[in-house]
Amino acid sequence: MKGNMGIKKTIISKKTASINGLAVSYLDTGGNGLSILFVHGNSASKRIFEKQLKSSLVEKYRLIALDLPGHGESAWVDNTDKAYSMAFFTGILADF
Repeated sequence: MKGNMGIKKTIISKKTASINGLAVSYLDTGGNGLSILFVHGNSASKRIFEKQLKSSLVEKYRLIALDLPGHGESAWVDNTDKAYSMAFFTGILADF
């Protein structure tokens, strides 16, 4: 029989962090294990990781999936000259 037998129901909390003055939305399974941070690519959002957030990984790890600025439910950046570059996103992740 296929299914999720033996995997307990995952509680996923929607949260927001303020990073460099920007509201960054993320999903968090909580827990006390090591954290795994899921980061989406261009034109995507944290929602692409819902299957992973509901997987058996939650039994050992804290799973976090965030929306980078300008994606999903995170804030957009007004100054697009400096925003949305790899250096910008790296800074956001470093401060997360």
